[in-house]
Amino acid sequence: METKNKNYIKWISLTCLYAALIAFASVIFQPAVLILPILLSVVWVMKGKAAALIPYALFVLVSFFLGGIILCMLLVLLTIPTVISTPLLLKKKRRMYESVLIGSVVSLLGCLLFIGIVYILTGQSVVSLMLVQLEAVLDSNEIVTKQFYIYLSAQPSISDLTNLSSILDKVDADELEKMKSYVVGFFEEALPITIPIGILIFSLINGFASFYFSHKALRKRGADIIKVDRFEDLAVPRVAAIALGLMLLASFVLSEFEVSLFNNVFAALMAVFVLVFSIQGYAFLIYFYKSKRLSLFLCVVLIVVGTLIGIIFWLGFFETFFRFRKRIGNNEGSINRSV
Repeated sequence: METKNKNYIKWISLTCLYAALIAFASVIFQPAVLILPILLSVVWVMKGKAAALIPYALFVLVSFFLGGIILCMLLVLLTIPTVISTPLLLKKKRRMYESVLIGSVVSLLGCLLFIGIVYILTGQSVVSLMLVQLEAVLDSNEIVTKQFYIYLSAQPSISDLTNLSSILDKVDADELEKMKSYVVGFFEEALPITIPIGILIFSLINGFASFYFSHKALRKRGADIIKVDRFEDLAVPRVAAIALGLMLLASFVLSEFEVSLFNNVFAALMAVFVLVFSIQGYAFLIYFYKSKRLSLFLCVVLIVVGTLIGIIFWLGFFETFFRFRKRIGNNEGSINRSV
């Protein structure tokens, strides 16, 4: 009994330490919060929800003291949906496809709730607040203003950056104000598009990562949970792929007819398309490595090159319909399962 209590305390202590470190990292780089649901889901399933609640409370406190109320609220609403839903889905042994979908939806709702709360508290949209903060940074730092202007307006070759920067060092106050206006105007147009896309991508990644990597960690510890495919065997269901493709095509056609709403819809769906099929593209290449058809070096090179030139998601897309792994591999059973 004493050994069991010591083990329980050890789990909580280590998890509290990790939660505090994640909070510190998340204040600096917000996507670091993706790690927290994975950590706490494992603890919840293995040691109970009380063992996960204490570290989460510490995460909230550290976030509040380091980042303030608004940032703390953002980090809470980015994490609490999957911190709660993921262990419950794992305990109920829901299938991976369903679990990832639920996790992504509740993560999206958390992001939307943050936007709504910010508007209620400040009377401003998230875009307006970000523009206000950007203007404050530009007002306080001429160098930042000039650097933004260089990369957003001129977009010269790397060899010309030094010369252009030296020219801009001599600008007067009026020209500097024009640069600032240009930068603010650029973000004023870009943020209404990039923020929804960013929220959508984050929600999908959060839904997938919180379930899949929690599941992987729990399986290694012998937890009684449903079996899911290995990463190299992951396959997007054809029905989902067809539905996404049709929605993407429809939004593209409508955007070509200058229906302005569908410009943003097309951009958001394209982001989902790239993300979902990129995961399958990576799984496809890793399958070849795991089955000893590719060396580790060549696999890494193909992943890096495919990502940089933007074809990795097409590899995943064609794999969805042609099932190359099934045709050339010897693990037909695992590849043919729906996730």
